[in-house]
Amino acid sequence: MVFLAGEPESGYHFAMATLIIQEGPHGQVGRRFELDKVPAVVGRDQGVEISLPSQLVSRRHARIHCRDGQFLVEDLGSRNGVLINGERISGLTAFTHNDEVRITDFVLALEGPDADNLVDDDAVVRLLGIRDQAGVRLVKSNVGLGAGPLVAAWPVRQ
Repeated sequence: MVFLAGEPESGYHFAMATLIIQEGPHGQVGRRFELDKVPAVVGRDQGVEISLPSQLVSRRHARIHCRDGQFLVEDLGSRNGVLINGERISGLTAFTHNDEVRITDFVLALEGPDADNLVDDDAVVRLLGIRDQAGVRLVKSNVGLGAGPLVAAWPVRQ
């Protein structure tokens, strides 16, 4: 099941996977990047979604996508490349929480919900708000998420 954070009035979002730095320069290990907005660019530039401060990392080194419930990474023509489990990638390459993604001196790992719970980049989610007799708001998505439609519920404030 996909969990929602907050209520519709507060601008909720889907709980998403997180990319964690497992190895890297001093002070970088343990940094976390929520993958709630993909595609996400990885690079040393301050303006990218996932900034890795190292001169070995290209300004725009790689891009992370989520398609059909699967995370993918692509090298954006960097000098030092992207490796998954020690193998240099070319083109869009899938990765899971079992894989190590290496970008120069950084090793990144995926943590979070199962791939079946992730929404495609291009999916449009229409949520229908319904109140049941007990005052609980129910929300259901008509988008297929692999494990069936998304359903969430929370108490309605009076």
